[in-house]
Amino acid sequence: MVWGSRSSVRIMMSNRLNGVLYDYEFESIYTHLFPGDLLVFNLSATLPVEVEYGGVSVRYYDFHDTWCRISTTMSPPEEALRRYGLHLLEEGLRVGYECKREFMRHLFGMGHAVYDTERAYPLEYYRSAFSSIPGSAEFPSAARPFTLEVVRRLMLRGIVFGYITLHTATQFGGEKPLPEYYLVPYSTIDLVEKARKKGRRVIAVGTTCVRALESVDAGTHTQKGVEGYTSLTLNENHRLKNVDGLITGFHDHESSHYELLKAFQPPKLLEKLYREATRLGYRGGVFGDLCLLL
Repeated sequence: MVWGSRSSVRIMMSNRLNGVLYDYEFESIYTHLFPGDLLVFNLSATLPVEVEYGGVSVRYYDFHDTWCRISTTMSPPEEALRRYGLHLLEEGLRVGYECKREFMRHLFGMGHAVYDTERAYPLEYYRSAFSSIPGSAEFPSAARPFTLEVVRRLMLRGIVFGYITLHTATQFGGEKPLPEYYLVPYSTIDLVEKARKKGRRVIAVGTTCVRALESVDAGTHTQKGVEGYTSLTLNENHRLKNVDGLITGFHDHESSHYELLKAFQPPKLLEKLYREATRLGYRGGVFGDLCLLL
């Protein structure tokens, strides 16, 4: 369910250095950041990933250059797929195509968004002000509350903005995170290096930005940056090298996203954060409230 404007959510800040929690309105986030802090956003835009072929619903969830994994209760009719230049691969677990660009056009013409909400919303509800490069099967939702007015206040505060692209794949229950395409441009790598040299904080907006930034090793980038597929999995044993903080939603305890949060906060402090958020009525889901882990 959508509540009010995009920025009318709450955010709870958790400081691992002193274990103190702070509850405040998201629209005042600029007052809790320092000039020179670097916020990194994901430019990936959500795709309409569910399409019906001959009465059979197919959900696409892991996009590659010539094929995509699918989730369906039964194999779609091959004749219906061929009509759109598609064909089944690997015993019906993947769909192949000749041209990825044409396949994306097919999705925008035939597909619709799929999310665990009480009602269906238009695709633009599942995009942020930074969503500009189509490619994600799941909504990178942490940036959703950053309205133009919030961005304006952050810029006036002296907050620096950087960008990556990571196209999300759907992770079904019990699955490990799939390899995901990512691009960290040289301009963002340069901003991260400068921020860290000056003692400024690098704050990822969303777990996707953490996965992309932490996949970059010092001195390995080209003039373009770093591009490829990352299989990096983060947990409490991961030592952060490029990121200092994270803005994200509230995740299920059994999910890999929750495990990633342990790279930023001790498990006991993370549990304290979730208990306090529950007590104060914080809302989960893609349209819900956020936390800032520092």
